[in-house]
Amino acid sequence: MNLSARAGAIDFFADWIKSIMRTSVFSHYTNGDDPCTVRDYGELAQHPRDGDEYREEVTSGSILYPTLGVWLAILGKDEAFKELAEFHRSDDMKHSTWQLWVPDETSEEMFYRDLDMHGAAITDLNFNGSETLIEQVNKEIVASSDFGKLSAVRLGLWPVILTACHVYRLPVPIHFWTMGTPTHP
Repeated sequence: MNLSARAGAIDFFADWIKSIMRTSVFSHYTNGDDPCTVRDYGELAQHPRDGDEYREEVTSGSILYPTLGVWLAILGKDEAFKELAEFHRSDDMKHSTWQLWVPDETSEEMFYRDLDMHGAAITDLNFNGSETLIEQVNKEIVASSDFGKLSAVRLGLWPVILTACHVYRLPVPIHFWTMGTPTHP
């Protein structure tokens, strides 16, 4: 998003986010290669497999859908946000915990070397309107002060955080979504 904003390509980014949302929802409904919780490469290579029990297990949680929802809300794409909210409330997603991730007090020790699980999940996300979701995310950002305590953030080396997220398959902390280039807390 930051790159799109700096390149003057916000409309392109917004259309891309809508496309990813619609493709992901369609893929779920057609039992395609929808987002899953599988982390093992061998299992992932066999995804998707047949069976309602398997499908429910591997779609028990999602960071993709709520991330898309936050971006649609930020970008003011209300119609697409409503489509995603309807999907969230559908019988197909009743079993799935949609969540966002933030660093916690253990993240400084664990983040850079992927020593163990760390961070906290934000669940019970409110998809009853884009403004409501943005307000909830902003409150969580304020409440989650551990992001600002990460040494990479304190020292202005925030790209290290993004690199660690990529390498260790962690979600990008929501703090990056509402600010420009992170600076000292």
